[in-house]
Amino acid sequence: MAIKTKDGYKCFYCGEKFKHPEKADQHRDGHEIVYVPISITDINKLMHYIMLPDPEILEDTQVVRMLQLALRKKTLSMAQDRKDHGEETH
Repeated sequence: MAIKTKDGYKCFYCGEKFKHPEKADQHRDGHEIVYVPISITDINKLMHYIMLPDPEILEDTQVVRMLQLALRKKTLSMAQDRKDHGEETH
């Protein structure tokens, strides 16, 4: 849902402004956002890994499994979109 402002509406993700809520919602839906359910513990591990890239930090964490699953789903979705539009998939 678009965010209502004094001048109209804006995209929830990037803040781009629109006069009509439908346009803001269409724009919002164009963002390639992947939602990954993640625990606070795994978020902390991920932030720690970003600051100190040690592979052992992320071993056997739910965040790695969820990111792999999300990327797999995104790749499959993109392949299906190409197929639907008549493009070749590899």
